[in-house]
Amino acid sequence: MKLLIRYKWMILLYVLLSTYSICKIMNEARHYTNLYRGTAFYAVSSAAFIYFAGLFLIVLYITARYTISGCRELCFGIYGAANLSYMWLFSVLNLVYGIVLSFAYIHMLKDNIRVDKVYAGCIIECILIHYVLPGFVAVLMGFLIGYIKNLKISAFIAFIALFFTSTFFKSLVENKLVDSRIKIILENLNLFQDHDNRFNFMILDNIQLYKWGKIIGIICLFFVPLVIFFQRRFRKMTVTILLAGFVIGEVVYLRPVSRIQEQHLVLNYDLYYHLNPVTDSLDEKSPFVIQEYDLDLKFTDIINAVCEVTLEDDAAGEYTFTLYHNLKLKSVLVDGKKADYRRYTDFVTVNRPKGAKITFVYYGNVDYCMVDDKYVYVPEEMPIYPVAGKRMISDGALNGMMNDYRSHMKVKLNRSGVYSNLTKTGKNIYEGDVFGLYLLKADVREVECDDYTLLVPEHLCDDCVGDDDKNREYAQMLVTKLKERGCLDESPSIVCLCSSYTPLKTSGHVGDGYIEINSLAIKRDVENTVDMLLKQYEAHMDYDELEE
Repeated sequence: MKLLIRYKWMILLYVLLSTYSICKIMNEARHYTNLYRGTAFYAVSSAAFIYFAGLFLIVLYITARYTISGCRELCFGIYGAANLSYMWLFSVLNLVYGIVLSFAYIHMLKDNIRVDKVYAGCIIECILIHYVLPGFVAVLMGFLIGYIKNLKISAFIAFIALFFTSTFFKSLVENKLVDSRIKIILENLNLFQDHDNRFNFMILDNIQLYKWGKIIGIICLFFVPLVIFFQRRFRKMTVTILLAGFVIGEVVYLRPVSRIQEQHLVLNYDLYYHLNPVTDSLDEKSPFVIQEYDLDLKFTDIINAVCEVTLEDDAAGEYTFTLYHNLKLKSVLVDGKKADYRRYTDFVTVNRPKGAKITFVYYGNVDYCMVDDKYVYVPEEMPIYPVAGKRMISDGALNGMMNDYRSHMKVKLNRSGVYSNLTKTGKNIYEGDVFGLYLLKADVREVECDDYTLLVPEHLCDDCVGDDDKNREYAQMLVTKLKERGCLDESPSIVCLCSSYTPLKTSGHVGDGYIEINSLAIKRDVENTVDMLLKQYEAHMDYDELEE
């Protein structure tokens, strides 16, 4: 009680600050209830920063008062950790803030969308990692900077700390920097982490291990000076453990950088082609036909693939394939024997004897093909296998490339429960004749439907329709209209009313054997939706013309 009375004005200021932050978050979150849009609170990082900055300045002010009043040696040097009660007080208040925010957010959502245990758990997890843990960092950082004797130096460091953790600095990094290697390091200063992992929203619980590693590692680092100042026993051992925790956290956070900076939506494909312009003459049409693919795919946080291709042409000679530059070749085999090849940008040239089969062994990621231990998203426009000829992958739009004809595909996966435009013929084995491969494993569920597999989000969000009868009605309405307009000859095998959280065609897409679309788009205006899909369809490809 004495503690509450002593710091009553600072506590009142904190209550006002946290109340403002919660109100701002709730107001913004009404428009961003869809957790699939990156992390749960992508739109409210400004509120998070205001809360963080306020808590930081409160602790800084209290600590600096002791220093300015000449009580530094007595308060901290003699009494030591016993006089740090205000830090524990605001740490507890920070935890209470997280609990209140969690319940407020869940209560706000429950009347509009289906909040089950998984959804509620994800909200709590997001608040913990984006608000509560950065709040602990604010308390530690406020004390350490306020502990500095020289007031001017303390104020300068405080200003620098707030600048580098601000949303303004985050915006500068995001919009002004081209070099992704520097960008990924500087984003380490974004304590709220709403920018990281932005496309991992096909699974509700999308917080990856590296995000925990980053924030916990930073907390370990800030604890080191406290241990040095105030701990008497086992000081060296504790400091060593904390520094090891920081290093491990940073390694866990930066470990994906070798892939991310080059392979996963940082040096994205438009930027790559700007920095590495294609000088070769490209093939407008596939110069040869790949008759069959035998594709063995193992998905972890990257793609590991073995792809055997059988060509329709038996002639010997050099054959050039397009294989996305992020996919790193381990080897190329011709009739099972290692062969020489030339690899440059997106192209691989192989000298093939007459009638030989070519096998590509490779790993990596393709932009907008999302894979993880929880989900898989492979759209046909960004193939994860070699395509015939020298093809342009990016033409300034989100149009990828594929073969100009159907190939027979046999695909073996290490994931169960994957939806595909191929026919399932065995355990995790799919086959069919298609222009391009489509794979989807996410938080979706099937709605009973006679003509096709109808998929809707497992956890309802702000731009989804929750009534299964309505979803069936909207899907059938769309398929009928597309058939009337000549876009479909027969019903697709999959209609996915989840395009709002698939990364490539968020407005919808008519693919080879599947459709992705937002159910609300059909509800609002089916004719405009069909017009939009037809324009994309005609701009991207016409299957009949391709086969001719």
